[in-house]
Amino acid sequence: MTRPKLEPVARDPELWQALGQLTVYYANLEDQLKFSIWIMSGRSVTSSREDMQDQQIAQIMMAGRPFSGLVDVFCSLCKLQGADERRLKRVTNDLERVSRERNEYVHSNWGWGYKPGATLRYRHTAKAHKGLDTRHQA
Repeated sequence: MTRPKLEPVARDPELWQALGQLTVYYANLEDQLKFSIWIMSGRSVTSSREDMQDQQIAQIMMAGRPFSGLVDVFCSLCKLQGADERRLKRVTNDLERVSRERNEYVHSNWGWGYKPGATLRYRHTAKAHKGLDTRHQA
């Protein structure tokens, strides 16, 4: 039995390009956070066998952690090393904003817009303090 081929409702190539770029850039940011955590944990960037094992141990410990968890570890290590509190707060706010905005787009549904050629983004959430929230954006 052959399964039907699922095709995207929104066919705007610029939309797909932008979502793809967002996904790649966010993954790179996440990897940079992991690398920074590894370096701040006192590891060197040489290529000896022991250092490779240390890097693999760090990768195992950070694998699957949510982005917010990586931000928590990163900020905690920055504080431990005496980072400037105001600068760290700005970096933390930026990381949280990027994560929030990325989630808005990546976890949205996409469909035909109200006008020909337009794309509609919508997202349904249900939170204890708000209840059902449906957001539409053309």
